[in-house]
Amino acid sequence: MKLKFLFSTLFIVLTLVTSQAQTTEMKTDTLWIDGPNGRLHTVLTAQKNNNGIKEPIVIILHGLMSSSEEPLIRTMAEKLNNAGVATLRFDFNGHGKSEGEFIKMTVPKEIADAKTVIGYVEGLDRFSTISLVGHSQGGVVTSMVAGELGEDNIDRIVLFAPAAVIYDEANSGTTLFTKYDPNNVPEYITTFDHNIGRDWILEAQKLKIYETAEKFQGAVCIIHGIPDELVPYKYSQKYDEIYSNSTLHLLDGIDHSFSQDIDGVTTIALEFLTDK
Repeated sequence: MKLKFLFSTLFIVLTLVTSQAQTTEMKTDTLWIDGPNGRLHTVLTAQKNNNGIKEPIVIILHGLMSSSEEPLIRTMAEKLNNAGVATLRFDFNGHGKSEGEFIKMTVPKEIADAKTVIGYVEGLDRFSTISLVGHSQGGVVTSMVAGELGEDNIDRIVLFAPAAVIYDEANSGTTLFTKYDPNNVPEYITTFDHNIGRDWILEAQKLKIYETAEKFQGAVCIIHGIPDELVPYKYSQKYDEIYSNSTLHLLDGIDHSFSQDIDGVTTIALEFLTDK
């Protein structure tokens, strides 16, 4: 009798585990979304069989001179997918495999790209909520898009070393260690083997980063390395000050790319994004 009960219990457990595995099986598609600055290369991973039940999705935004293939972005997506959470990562115009010229890229154009991607996701009508994760300049874009769209459209956001420093640097005439006259901006500046165009600098000089970001009233997780030389962590402290519902993680021994502990920082973000 006890043996029969044991086998019955085991069967139920295995059935539940198998059922759960089936419902969280993920499928990845490569898409091209028509953006305002050219087609955007996009990777969408979502539940293969969601049985018509809407699921949350996280859109992940990379940084300047980077792409959706950078280790931080890929690891973040993979961890969310392994947890059964849908993700969409894409290349901004002029980056990665997306269309557009890098030298013509600006933050407002990236904001337009992000809004286009969000609109595409909303049009699929299969996702319950949309959250955003952004690194560096992608963090600035994330914060401003969330501020403009509000918590009715964006559930929660994660900012990895958000580069709000770009406003101060553009106005002082030093961007990524490259100097220029901020009152007479050249056609482009060259830094890290990339040509950043005049329009990027002129637009950066006008950005209302914090003023826009603080409009977002949803939950925010901010992660920044204390030794970050590209974006001082004081800019994340400022974000934490303006938000009404934020958590700030300042980490020792971590650079701007988080290369020393990508697993650790993405775990922090994962726990925040899946803690409902």
